[in-house]
Amino acid sequence: MHRFNELRAKGVYFDRLYATGTRTTRGLEALLHGYPPLPGIALNQREGFAHLPSLPRAMAAAGFDTLFVYGGWPGFSNFAQYWRQIGFRTVLTRDDFAGDNFETSWGVADEVLFDRIVHEMDRRTRTEHRVFLATLTVSNHRPFEYPEGRIEYPASARRLEHAIAYADWALGRFMDTAATRAWYADTMFLIMPDHSPRVSGGGLIPAEAFRVPGVIIWPGGLEAGGERRGIASLIDVPRTILNAVAAESDERVFGRDLLSDDIDGVAPVEHDYRLGLLTDRGFTVLMRGAAPVAFTQSTNGDWRPDVADAQDVVAAVSLFQTAHERWQAGESTMQASAAPGESTQHSDRGAFESRPVGLGD
Repeated sequence: MHRFNELRAKGVYFDRLYATGTRTTRGLEALLHGYPPLPGIALNQREGFAHLPSLPRAMAAAGFDTLFVYGGWPGFSNFAQYWRQIGFRTVLTRDDFAGDNFETSWGVADEVLFDRIVHEMDRRTRTEHRVFLATLTVSNHRPFEYPEGRIEYPASARRLEHAIAYADWALGRFMDTAATRAWYADTMFLIMPDHSPRVSGGGLIPAEAFRVPGVIIWPGGLEAGGERRGIASLIDVPRTILNAVAAESDERVFGRDLLSDDIDGVAPVEHDYRLGLLTDRGFTVLMRGAAPVAFTQSTNGDWRPDVADAQDVVAAVSLFQTAHERWQAGESTMQASAAPGESTQHSDRGAFESRPVGLGD
C-alpha cells in the first residue's frame, strides 16, 4: 500500500487504531454514531436506530451540506434509507452512476466513485460553504474485480492482495486530484477502514485482529508527518470531527478527540457475543454468565492470560452497561443531559467516570 504510506506523511497517522468489529455495519455504527458495540448485530441494523446519536445529524445542524456517496446498490443492508434517516440530506448510490462504468456485483469501481466525489465537491463548494461528505468503497470484496491496466497485476487473477493494490491506487489517484482543487486546503480527509478482517478460531477475542490503519489529512489545519501511538478507536471519529469544526451538538457520542492529545484512550470491540475493552493496562473480555477474563501484552506482542485489573473491569462494565441502558431507554428521550459513563461534546470529562454496574441482558 505504497500510496497509503505516502499519504501517512501528509497527515496524522494513528498507529494503534482499533475497529469495533468485523462487519461494515459495525464500522458505520462506530464512525457515524460514536457508539460502542453491544452483543449481536450492530445497533444501526435494529429497529429504533434513528434514535442513536448521529454525526451527520450534528453536522447538518451545524450548517453543513451532508452527503453520502456510495457506489453500491441502495437496497444493500437498507443502506440508502438508513443514511437518509440519520441525517444525510443527499444519498447517491449505484443508481446515480452512468451505466457504462466498470462495476462488479458490489457496485462501481473505486476510481469511478472517487471521480464522482470530486465532481460533487467541485459543484457543491461553489454554493455551499461547508460540506460533509462520507463514502464507502466496495472494490476490496470478492470476487476482487477491478479495471485492467491500473496496476501491475492482471485483473483476471482476482486475488485479494491485487484488489488491495487497486484500492490503494484509486485512493492515491483521488488524493492527487483533490490536491489540485480550490477546496483541498480547507478540507479534512479522514481515511478510515470500516472494519478489520474476518476473525476465526477458538480464541475469545484476538485483540490485535481488530487493529486497523487510519490517517487524518487536513492541509490547512494539521501539520503533516505526525503520528499518534496511543490506543484509539473508530468510535472516537465523530467527536474528533465535531471538535475540529467547533460544532456545538446535543448528539451524545461516546469517544474522545483523537487530535487533542497523544494519549492512550480505550478501544471497545465485540466478537461472537463477547465484549472486550483494550486499555493501556491490558485487554478485558466480558462474557455472559462468566467472570471477566484479562490479557496483557508481552514485549513480543503476544497476549497472555493475566489477573483482571479491577480498574479495567469497572471501565469495561461501565461503558457497555451505559451504552446498553441508553439504547434500551431510547436515545431520543435522553439527549437533554449527559448520562454517566459517556462523554459529551467539548467536555474534558473521561469516558468512564461512572459507577460500577453489572452487565444487563
